[in-house]
Amino acid sequence: MTKPVLRSWGVDYHIATYSSALCCVKCGWRMYEDLKNIKELEQRNDCIVGFELQSKLPLPKDSDYWKIGIVVVECQKCFDKFWHHATKSWIENIQRSCKNWPKEP
Repeated sequence: MTKPVLRSWGVDYHIATYSSALCCVKCGWRMYEDLKNIKELEQRNDCIVGFELQSKLPLPKDSDYWKIGIVVVECQKCFDKFWHHATKSWIENIQRSCKNWPKEP
């Protein structure tokens, strides 16, 4: 089994708009709203099209709640892109299910 890599990849967040609530700034689509089950949650994680690591590695042991990077999300309604800060624990959850996330060879 391949392991997800914690490094910058994909769409650069500079071309996207900051969203404080994980929703599309253009049309209002919410990334994690109205989910019926875990499969839908995992499918929404595939909307992530980029990640920018902003903390130096290795991370301190107590860094779980620190914002370590930025995720870039593509809206599934209007296909605009927005970004949001991400904690270590959120990234670890996303890495498990996001098909776009790079894996070690």
